[in-house]
Amino acid sequence: MNFKLLLKTSAIAVCFICFFAISDATAQNFVSDGASADYNATCGAVIRMKGNGSQFVNNPGADLGETAGSVIPGVVDWAGTGASQTVQGLYYSLLYTSSTSTKNVEDGVFVMGGACATFLSGYDSLGVYPYFATGGSRTYAGTFTYGGSDPQNLFSEQSGASGTDYNILSLDGGGTKTIVNWGSVGTGLNVDLVSGTDLVIKGDLYTGTATSTLAGNVTMDSLDAEFIVGTGAVDFTGNMTIESGTLIAATTSGDVTIAATSTLTLSGDDSFLDFDDDSDLIITGDIINSGNGMNLSFACLSTVTYNGTQTPQLVMPTLTTHPYGNLVLTNGAKQGDAASNYANDIFLCNNFALTGGNFDMFTNTGTLTMLAVAGTALYGGGTGNEEVVGSMARTMDADAGSYVFNNRNTTIDLDANVDNPTLATIEMRPGQGSSMGAWDGARDVNRSVNLEHNAADDFDMELAVGYLFSEGPGAWATPNTQASIRFHEGNGTDDEKIGTGQVYNRTDAAGANLGQVSLAGISRATAQALPNDLDKFASGNDVILRAGPTTFYTVNDGRWTNPNTWDEGTQPTSADNTELRHMVYVGIDGPFAGTGDGDGTDGVAANNTLAESDHYGTDAAARTINIASGYANASLVIGNEDNPTAYIFGTSFTDGSSFLNNNTNAPSAAFPYAIAKGAGTELKTNFNGLWLINSLGTGTPGFGTYQIENKGTINNEGVIEVGE
Repeated sequence: MNFKLLLKTSAIAVCFICFFAISDATAQNFVSDGASADYNATCGAVIRMKGNGSQFVNNPGADLGETAGSVIPGVVDWAGTGASQTVQGLYYSLLYTSSTSTKNVEDGVFVMGGACATFLSGYDSLGVYPYFATGGSRTYAGTFTYGGSDPQNLFSEQSGASGTDYNILSLDGGGTKTIVNWGSVGTGLNVDLVSGTDLVIKGDLYTGTATSTLAGNVTMDSLDAEFIVGTGAVDFTGNMTIESGTLIAATTSGDVTIAATSTLTLSGDDSFLDFDDDSDLIITGDIINSGNGMNLSFACLSTVTYNGTQTPQLVMPTLTTHPYGNLVLTNGAKQGDAASNYANDIFLCNNFALTGGNFDMFTNTGTLTMLAVAGTALYGGGTGNEEVVGSMARTMDADAGSYVFNNRNTTIDLDANVDNPTLATIEMRPGQGSSMGAWDGARDVNRSVNLEHNAADDFDMELAVGYLFSEGPGAWATPNTQASIRFHEGNGTDDEKIGTGQVYNRTDAAGANLGQVSLAGISRATAQALPNDLDKFASGNDVILRAGPTTFYTVNDGRWTNPNTWDEGTQPTSADNTELRHMVYVGIDGPFAGTGDGDGTDGVAANNTLAESDHYGTDAAARTINIASGYANASLVIGNEDNPTAYIFGTSFTDGSSFLNNNTNAPSAAFPYAIAKGAGTELKTNFNGLWLINSLGTGTPGFGTYQIENKGTINNEGVIEVGE
């Protein structure tokens, strides 16, 4: 039979307060009968619900414990001793469970009071916690809320410690919530921290399988404090500050997100992030690390994503010993941040992706370094025009490999070679001419490119550099077209063309789409001083992209029309100057004088047997010709074997010296000289300077130029035309 306690007046209520303060209740239910029912209690007074089926019952008009305005005052102790007892989903000031029965905590439990030391023995813990459980085990259904406006310590309930977790834990009411030192709080599903309520973690917090949202501010301030992310996502929409302690995301954890209006602050060396493989940290807001960089632990298969729309969003630096795993930058411009206690560099041990804006590493003078040889750098999903502005470094090894640097079109390709560099750095500044004085704004792409590597021995590389249409000299007007861009090596006020005997490959830039210039066969120079040989590049020098007519240099002995004779792997045009550092022949069906396909062997017709008249027609073969000084057997030998009788091999320049013979070495062959092809007597060592030889055909060898400047030997058995 139920015993009905009818509270008719406040006086009667006071009497029952005294009654319950000194003795156990013997009834099954606590019934409030109507709107006049009123229950008052001091914070230490106790209602002990001993019946396994005991309940708070509100008859019509009564609402004790049903709303935040009708919180049950004092202590309610669910103290059933049977198999199980249900803890009602009500608003409590202080909540306690005791005795042996399993307590099944319903959805909708609200603990609204602050800690209060009761005068009854056995309730001392309520002086620390507004909710405390002893005795039998517990299960939690639905949401359990700490909703007080006063500070509240959270009762430790975590499966690894107590055998169970809260289900959904809601923290509300404005009073600071604290997980005390050595405390451990776990949630089966999630924790929701409501905006305006702060959480202090001195112990451990375990989130569950559903998304946890922390809209209030979270502070961790104990070295032993841990925030352990469950399989559900964790969204910080308030600020997260780690004074000391560790935010931990295991391999199976959900994504951790710092929202757009939020900041993750690592206050010092004892403020730790620990993200395992396959975990994700998404920073839409901001992250600030005032630690020493060694407080960061990102496994190589973890991913940190910066996706904020700040202009720019700052990216936290890392150390080579404590790098990012994968680093993804998206959704707007990014900039490397300035670290307060360590360098401004950013290291990552796996892959890099940039989409939706450039990444500025220049402003704060840092370097983005990819530590994994096999790491990928992906821009705009692979086809984008995003760039790393400033310095970007890649680690390399002895295997053949292709390495993407500051944009998708800037790459270094290496063959297998034990002497390959193990680290190369490109500093690239779009829209900024080279800082070295060799840069020429009238002809050069408006982009600063500096290449540095640590190779100590010889190796070859193919270098490709991306650029934008807007960076062109002028509007790419003739003759400074994109089709004429070459690499020059710059050092101070000096520069030298880079030519390896291989053909430049070019892709024009258009609109916002990057163009590309690439050249294979570039080898290592030992010193930065220029000149240092055409096919070599010295670490630390600038790579200048120069458009317009250029100077073609010979890199092999051979026929003028043989592409292998020239540094660009193709023939010069009438707009190009030429410098002869080898023996070059015209009008002679090769091979001749021990030269063939640029390597001493006979070649195809397009190489040694291509007549100059067939290739150039009526055009000049070059703008100017300079037989260089300081090279043995630098010479131009013009024969009369396979060009037409009236053909004049000539130059196009008409405003000064168009032919210069600066080779002062004397030829060893007697003049006149009779060529005997195939007899083995024609040697390149026979020749220096200019030779016109009339012994192979019926025609007369001819050479035409505007003005001659001669410092060496000219031997003429044909016709030299001077002037227009």
